[in-house]
Amino acid sequence: RDSLKKEKQKLHTGVTTSRHSHFGGTLVVKRPDGKRQYVSAALMQSSQGPPTAPKRKNRKREAFVGSTYGRAGASNASYDPTALKAQQTIHKFCEKFVADCYGPLMKSIKNEFRRDSVRLEEGDTVVYFRIVWFFCQWWRVCRKEGGLGHLIFTMDVFSHKLVLTAMDSYIQHKKYTQLTQTVALYSEMLHLLHTMYGSKDSTENIMALGLMDTLFYGSEPLDRLPKLLSKWAPGTSTRDHLCDVVEVVHMTLKLLETNANACLKDEVIDPKAKKDKKAQQKRDAVARMKANVVDFDHNAYVLRKIISNQVVCMYTHLLSQYSVNAPHVNHRIMAF
Repeated sequence: RDSLKKEKQKLHTGVTTSRHSHFGGTLVVKRPDGKRQYVSAALMQSSQGPPTAPKRKNRKREAFVGSTYGRAGASNASYDPTALKAQQTIHKFCEKFVADCYGPLMKSIKNEFRRDSVRLEEGDTVVYFRIVWFFCQWWRVCRKEGGLGHLIFTMDVFSHKLVLTAMDSYIQHKKYTQLTQTVALYSEMLHLLHTMYGSKDSTENIMALGLMDTLFYGSEPLDRLPKLLSKWAPGTSTRDHLCDVVEVVHMTLKLLETNANACLKDEVIDPKAKKDKKAQQKRDAVARMKANVVDFDHNAYVLRKIISNQVVCMYTHLLSQYSVNAPHVNHRIMAF
């Protein structure tokens, strides 16, 4: 009789809500999210408690968001004849578009941004940034001879202000997806700025000096790199974004160092050019910008605004992915 009582107690210990539970049917269990789940009586008896919800992942323990293998097609070159033909077609389209359409189109779009037109929608800024980023990167990879051509329309002061102002806004409102595209564009713009600085075209060269003066040496510099580095936190951005940030750091320091070394050399002035007023004004402007470069403390900028424990941690996280990083990314990390 004692053993029979124990068996009956075992059968009545589980709380059942199904009328078929006495016949060995299914049981209904209420999950933590409020929904019902049907389980067998054997499974109910074997389990020690109700099913629990999966634990939340700690974002701070994960350095990157999403996949760690980079942008699609960025590192895996395809040698399929169809893919090569498609690439050649896209290349021809880019050549014709940049030569005939890029300048007028970008000028028109910039006028819309300048007037803060009502025709602009919320996502138009990021779309515009992506278009400019694509053609800047295409030009850099192809390494076209001569000047920038119509790409110069998106290398003026207004374009830089638009990009850096958007970067400030995305950092403040924690819009990391939009920030990723903006930083990628700024990285390409710094590459083009370095090309303009070393150009044989005097117009592009002086324009590069003016841009660098506005970005770094002016009384109110537009440079947002220190803020970008200080706001980085693990688990908030992708590996691609971190690679772009490292590229921005590398190009910024490279531009500052190149310009500082060039300004230490004495400028040779043509005596015949002294009679030309426009040339004299141009020389005065260049002399003023070079004076600002000499007054700029490069070491203080690097030590006070760039290097920090947080930045070292950021570089360490990216170096941990050395096996999937592009070779030039690992080189940038080691050079830093």
